[in-house]
Amino acid sequence: MNAVNRKTKALEPRKMFCAIKKKKVTVLFEYSDYRNRYFKGAPDTCYCECIISCYNEGVRCRYSGISPLYPDPLTAEEIK
Repeated sequence: MNAVNRKTKALEPRKMFCAIKKKKVTVLFEYSDYRNRYFKGAPDTCYCECIISCYNEGVRCRYSGISPLYPDPLTAEEIK
């Protein structure tokens, strides 16, 4: 029987600054090809904590679920 490499999914929460909301939000990144904590692979999907409220308000954000072509408002740190 041959060994099969199975892809493992992982979720990682991060605090990021949202330029639209002008506050820090929690974002959950999903890695579909996770091997270990040193090699996570590229993040596939990003889930923002404000996704429902932004969708209902029609916010033009990549992560609001309206269109992935909108700009990315998330940055690692707040710009002063």
